[in-house]
Amino acid sequence: MRSDSIPKIIVKTKYLKNQRHKEYYLNYIATRDGVEKFQMSHGDKPVTKKQQELIENLLKDYPDSKTIFEYEDYINEPTRRNASEFISAVMDQNLTDIATKENYVDYIANRPRVERLGEHGLFSDSGKKIDLSQVVQEVGKHEGTVWTHIISLKREDASRLGYDHAQGWVDLCRAKRNELAEAMRIDSNNLQWYAAFHNEGHHPHIHMVVYSKEPRQGFVTNQGIKKIRKMFASEIFHQDLMNIYKNQTEARDELKNYSQKTVQELLKEIGQKDHLENGIIIEKFLALKESLKDYQGRLMFAYIPKESKQLVNDIVRELEKEEHVQKLYEQWNLYRQSVFETYNGSLQEQLPLLEQKEFKSIKNMILKEVMNYDVNAVTYDEQLPSLQVPELDIVVEDVESEKVDDIPQNLTTNLSARYRLEWSKNYKMACKLFYGSDDVQQDIEQAKSLLKEECDQHNILGYELLAKVLEIENKENPESYDLYKEALQGSLEILSTDKNDFIQSYLQYKTGKFYYYGKGCEQDYEKAYHHFSQSDSEYAMYCLGRMYQRGYYVEQSDKTAFEYFDKSATKGNAFANYEVGTYYDRGTAVPKDEKQANLNYEIAYRKFEGMLKNSEDDNLLYRLGEMNYYGKGVEKDTESAKKYLEKAISFDNKNAKYLLATIYLKEYDYANIPQAIKWLEESENPQALYLLGKEYLKGILVEQDKKKAVHYLTLSAEQKNSYAMYALAKVFLNDINYMDPDKGISYLQNASSLGNEYAQIMLGNIYLKGEHVEKNVDAAISYLQMASDKNNSFAQYMLGKLFLFGKEVEQDKEKAKSYLEQAAIQGNTYAMYLLEHMDDYHHQPLVLMTTRLLHHISRIFTKTVPDNSKSPLAGVDKKLAKKIKEKKIAQGHNAKDHEINMR
Repeated sequence: MRSDSIPKIIVKTKYLKNQRHKEYYLNYIATRDGVEKFQMSHGDKPVTKKQQELIENLLKDYPDSKTIFEYEDYINEPTRRNASEFISAVMDQNLTDIATKENYVDYIANRPRVERLGEHGLFSDSGKKIDLSQVVQEVGKHEGTVWTHIISLKREDASRLGYDHAQGWVDLCRAKRNELAEAMRIDSNNLQWYAAFHNEGHHPHIHMVVYSKEPRQGFVTNQGIKKIRKMFASEIFHQDLMNIYKNQTEARDELKNYSQKTVQELLKEIGQKDHLENGIIIEKFLALKESLKDYQGRLMFAYIPKESKQLVNDIVRELEKEEHVQKLYEQWNLYRQSVFETYNGSLQEQLPLLEQKEFKSIKNMILKEVMNYDVNAVTYDEQLPSLQVPELDIVVEDVESEKVDDIPQNLTTNLSARYRLEWSKNYKMACKLFYGSDDVQQDIEQAKSLLKEECDQHNILGYELLAKVLEIENKENPESYDLYKEALQGSLEILSTDKNDFIQSYLQYKTGKFYYYGKGCEQDYEKAYHHFSQSDSEYAMYCLGRMYQRGYYVEQSDKTAFEYFDKSATKGNAFANYEVGTYYDRGTAVPKDEKQANLNYEIAYRKFEGMLKNSEDDNLLYRLGEMNYYGKGVEKDTESAKKYLEKAISFDNKNAKYLLATIYLKEYDYANIPQAIKWLEESENPQALYLLGKEYLKGILVEQDKKKAVHYLTLSAEQKNSYAMYALAKVFLNDINYMDPDKGISYLQNASSLGNEYAQIMLGNIYLKGEHVEKNVDAAISYLQMASDKNNSFAQYMLGKLFLFGKEVEQDKEKAKSYLEQAAIQGNTYAMYLLEHMDDYHHQPLVLMTTRLLHHISRIFTKTVPDNSKSPLAGVDKKLAKKIKEKKIAQGHNAKDHEINMR
């Protein structure tokens, strides 16, 4: 991005002196006496000698004037017009040196080209009528310090963004008053400010007068001025910044690809004789190792001896000379510059890599690698920090929805019994009124009325649906539980008395659902399984598939789960078609088959649409929303997905809440992020709790809170979410405030037993190193083999390296080659290197150590450029999200609101 295309803002802050100055100077500034006048028709002619002399004098008196827009214009094009604009701007911005406080207020309110808001141009807080003469006296008599701010834009930016008229600035200043107070260390209740908009030709701007009603309050530092500039810039250029971040995201992806390509090239070249091995870097590494051989202190750059520090610095300097690192650093500086200019209005100093604070970690990385270097040692975790856990699919519950139209006509139980099961006319109409359909408008109250009549007739279907209606209206309504309990009791009694095959099958399924979800009873998967197993209903088969899929009561088995889903789909259950499609889509328990996956998705989608016409069931709405969002069985359509999900949420569908919350978070839909967090916090869905825990752990879209993160991840882990277990393990093994190795290992073992390949890799690495546990190579190989069986390239690389070097196990080059080839096919660059150098590995520990260092540097480059995994503003300033939240609180929002931006 070119520098001149970046939006900029200039902020000048001074304070008014108490002493009086000659009136001549005030009149001189106000009327521009002494400033050479020119006809507009002559404005494009070269600057006059008199103007040049005046500019030279002004620059001597006010050298910081070189930073303002007008000077930039004058230097680029030294015309009479630009010279006059610059002279006026300098005098304007330094008026505080020659004016009394009273005159300054009067000047900014009445000077030429001020936009009047009534009799003058002064404005302040909303609802405050301004009497200019009274304000002039008030400011003049104020005993404390009175500050002035001049905020200036380029004309093209002001016109484009709506700041070429007073009202835009009025709204902006009022919205920013509390942030301004904070930056100036003034209690917001004591803040007093006035401003006026001056519509200058090239650079429209405002003058602000700011002070505290409490004379002893208020203090402005250079950091405070930066905050003021940043708060105005982030608001004025919000849309521009979004575009910059979008471009930077694309640039970051480009950079990441470039980085990966670079590392691949390095790995290919690194074994050559004229590469790093005969350079200064290797020599410095070995010298550093020797200088630290007797060192016993903390292994951090700040603590090591001076001689060793010099060697570390030499290594960093040499690394910067490497062609690939040099190119990466040039790109990194280019992308960072675009944001810096927006906030600071000036060029950022280009520092050597050694002095760039974002890369300080390289020094400690060098120390760690050098001290761990042993020609006889072999390491296995080159890529462990870069392992990325994939996004998880939603664990959905309660998605099956039986079709009432499939029920045999006029089928009912013995009407003389205590309970009855009847798909009566009133019940069917209540279903339509509750959900709404193509021919019946939704009417909840009328549905409730009909269902109450069915309950009076002891129809268990009426009990169940009325319980659901009341549960949606109020989750805590005890009547809902009582109605479910009545429905369950009726189902059990009818099962014991009515021997009709269809009723037996149907009620075994319904009774199983009561126990499965704990509706009207304690949740009991064993009883649920017992009842589902005695039904030949396609819906019971679907539920059995779910139980085997999740390992509820039965041993987890995707193979058995698929068999039940397939049987259910064959009998016409569209929800089962969806699951079968998912298994073929992922290649789980069956060979991956895109054609079969799409076929089943399309069948499911078509059936769901047909079912929806008769009843807008929330489970149908959820599935249609989810399929539109991911493009399953239909073209991807996010807007249609949202509409389906919003409708499902009106029926309190938990899955829809979770998915829509996920969409809001992914899209950085700031206005809806508080609602998204609220839905996740209310959810009992293990995946929702996992997502919530991760958000609190990252602290990007919500304020970081490790305690909450651990809480929600624990709730998710308790529901057998292996990814939550893995996340918790990393906290307990790595976070100094939560360090508990035993708990961390336990979580990894539990996650591994559930098939989590990332936990298996981490355990393999831990047992290889003997960290937190006794070293056990056999256990390490066992865990790595589990992950390798899932075709994990990193596990395959580690196993290949183990058998190639033969340090921990008996050397087996054939085994090593097999594992390394499997990893290399998937793009593992370390495996590629080892395959190419299988017979030349005496120097590989040193070579791979330097390569790890280069990997570390490339990761820093990609991480320090803003990406779409962060809030757009978070990549620029880590504190900005917090500041925006504080602003919203100051405007009256609840402190627990999690929103980043109200747009």
